[in-house]
Amino acid sequence: MQKLMLAVLIAAMVHIPTAEASYIGSLNSDFPYTLEVTTTSRVAVTILFVVKGRLDVEEILVFDSTSPALTRTIPPRVDRIIFMADASPNGNGVVKISQGTTTRFEVPVNPHDAIVVDPCKGDPCS
Repeated sequence: MQKLMLAVLIAAMVHIPTAEASYIGSLNSDFPYTLEVTTTSRVAVTILFVVKGRLDVEEILVFDSTSPALTRTIPPRVDRIIFMADASPNGNGVVKISQGTTTRFEVPVNPHDAIVVDPCKGDPCS
């Protein structure tokens, strides 16, 4: 019993870092979005879809300084989109998400913080 209490005490004292995700707004699901990464190194972007409470890995992309912007559509069943970006060691970058000619979001690459957006219908999309 004492060993169990000691194990519980130690487990309570151990700090486990929490995952973070910054909600930055909405994308209009009626229109495609463009994903562009500005970097001097390499940046990997993982696109995850939340569909009915399940997490689906949609795509894993790697960008470098010469990579073109990529245009993607939002499937109708998606409830939330999560972009996870990570740069190579000592690298950095900026993830830019646009719709049409409008830059919707511009976020620095941070491997400890995911970018979260919700799809919405109609215009304007706030």
